[in-house]
Amino acid sequence: MDKASVITVNGVPIGEEAIAAEVQYHQAASLEEARQAAAQALVVKQILLQEADRLGIQEPPGSEGDEPAEETRIRLLMEQRVKVPEPDKDANSPLSLPSPMPSALRCSPCEAW
Repeated sequence: MDKASVITVNGVPIGEEAIAAEVQYHQAASLEEARQAAAQALVVKQILLQEADRLGIQEPPGSEGDEPAEETRIRLLMEQRVKVPEPDKDANSPLSLPSPMPSALRCSPCEAW
């Protein structure tokens, strides 16, 4: 990413310093790929923070702890807006294979079954 290209998210710039700090968390085949992944992560983070702003989600008073304020706001946004459906009882059932296994499904390593 060259210095001439500036990343902005709805007018909010993402600086080279932020990308350089983020790149350490992104394994890649090359530094350029790691920088791209870091920049993308920062864009997503900024979008989430802007959505938290739009919804008025702020860090609760007195909640300063181990979690940075931005991370707290993103977590609260996710808790509020992301709905995870409860799995039905069959979703947790173990895979059941017919017993004995039909010959069409057998292979040499499976003969020990």
